[in-house]
Amino acid sequence: MKSHRNSMISLLAIALLGIGSNLASTQEVRLVHAGLSPFMSDRDRGVVSNQVLNLVGTAPAETRLIFEDGWNLQTIATFEIPALKSDRPGVRARFLKRPLWQLLTWFQRVAEDAAVPSDLRGTSALRIPEYLAFASQQPATEPRSILLIGPPLYQSLNEPGFSFGQDRFPSDAALFCEPAGSIFSVLGKRERLKKTQVFFLYPNEGLFRSELYKDHVARFWNLFTEYQGGVMAGFHADAERTFAMLTRSGLPPVRRDGVDPAMTKVEMLSITREIPWRTITNQVGEVKFVFEQPRTPERAEESVIRELEQAADNQTVIGIMWSIPGLDLDLYVWHHPEAAPLFFRNTSTSEGRYIHDYVDQNAAVGDYEKVILDAPSDLNRLRAFVNFFAGQSAAPVEGKVFLRHRGQTLHGTFELAARSGNQGNDLANRSSSPFWTELKLTNLSAVSPAAHANR
Repeated sequence: MKSHRNSMISLLAIALLGIGSNLASTQEVRLVHAGLSPFMSDRDRGVVSNQVLNLVGTAPAETRLIFEDGWNLQTIATFEIPALKSDRPGVRARFLKRPLWQLLTWFQRVAEDAAVPSDLRGTSALRIPEYLAFASQQPATEPRSILLIGPPLYQSLNEPGFSFGQDRFPSDAALFCEPAGSIFSVLGKRERLKKTQVFFLYPNEGLFRSELYKDHVARFWNLFTEYQGGVMAGFHADAERTFAMLTRSGLPPVRRDGVDPAMTKVEMLSITREIPWRTITNQVGEVKFVFEQPRTPERAEESVIRELEQAADNQTVIGIMWSIPGLDLDLYVWHHPEAAPLFFRNTSTSEGRYIHDYVDQNAAVGDYEKVILDAPSDLNRLRAFVNFFAGQSAAPVEGKVFLRHRGQTLHGTFELAARSGNQGNDLANRSSSPFWTELKLTNLSAVSPAAHANR
């Protein structure tokens, strides 16, 4: 630990060498919050510690810097940058000795923490909505900047259904539902970020699988900020550019977006799903992303079969479709008896991914609720169930099941004995409960040549 401490102090010395003549006498933003992740890799920790020490060394006089743990929502250290007649590195360091020690101690402590959840180790994850709420507890009476240092891809251990990842992002509806229904809700927060500029500083552009996915992520956080009265003034991997803007007030948003009226359901979307064509306006003008046209209800099954046959040969895909209005059915899949189930509240495991929770009939939009298993699958060990979650039906509840396994496409039907939902309860008794039915995957039939002919 001694060598780590010495290296941190060396970084501070280097950072402080840059102060002096470059400092402006007056600045408009005097309050800066910076959220740090306790889950940085060794490499990222070195880069970020260098960045924040440089910020301490170059921040204008009379600036208040508050460094905070952006996951555990705790204050790490508060720096009141002094106005000195001679702002030399050694003089500034003496005035900031206590908060510097607190900051260095935090970096050392998180580096030694052996209790980090394996899913978060090395991710630099931040609890973005929660941290922004934490940093803005006190209404801003003067211009304020909030800096998030880490990936803009939200992760949640308690509600993994809200986690970004792969190519997932929230629908606009997630912003406007009741807070109990979405961690991203902005209801009751219309002026929470008033007089506040928000900056996202992420490690590198390789975080995003495509420019299109990056655009969707940036668009969502821009709306999240805007509808709380703030301005997203930075969204990039350029630390020097970001730090240069932190203490400037009146910055414009990096992009201008409107709410999409077609996004009426609280859900996590995927850019690989077929969603309607739309126009997105960003910082470089109007960019049009053309998606495939929505499927038609009349050819719902053919559309599903076409998509299934595009799956990789090593993938197993299981999906369900139903057409009775007002019913919410849910798919649960266990890759093997000891595995955790993939379903709407656990959307990603080491075995695969759960895609799209429909809360009403999905045949009407020609889509299906599905699980994609990337790990090799044995149908004799794999288990899949359907739960009648919500709604009522006088007629028998029936639906269709689709399977893609080892390059073969199969389908069949399922039926539930219950006539109303039970909110997903009785999971332990699913094999005998009327609210659950097991999908007999080994009994499904191959898709007929007629279905192929319609492709």
